[in-house]
Amino acid sequence: MAFGGSEHHPHRILNYSVSLLVLLLLAYAAFFSWQSRRDVESEQSGRLATIAELDGNALDVYFTQLEIGMRSLGMDLTGTGKKFDPERAYTLVSRFQKLHAELGSTILIRADGQVLLTGKVHNRKDLPTLAQDPQF
Repeated sequence: MAFGGSEHHPHRILNYSVSLLVLLLLAYAAFFSWQSRRDVESEQSGRLATIAELDGNALDVYFTQLEIGMRSLGMDLTGTGKKFDPERAYTLVSRFQKLHAELGSTILIRADGQVLLTGKVHNRKDLPTLAQDPQF
């Protein structure tokens, strides 16, 4: 018994199968690309988090060392218990400035805003005051 469309039927199934196979391959390629991109983004995100954590730790260490150095400088400046000695203070502040060259300038300022000395300029009588500066 012969059907009217039996000759076209195998070709139709073959065309349908090839189309389905192409669609499946495209879907697999899209899924694989998406998954690969997600993995790469996840890896990059992990790396950035690690870098941020290391940067944070390095900054904590740096500022802790700077705090210790400033505390030590303050103790050295006030350690004599005598009258303020500008030459000794200049030597101490200059040493601190050399140890922390990343700081633009080290300035010793009295509580009322008067600049007492800096690490770059040797002691002199006409150092400026910051008392009038609104940011002080």
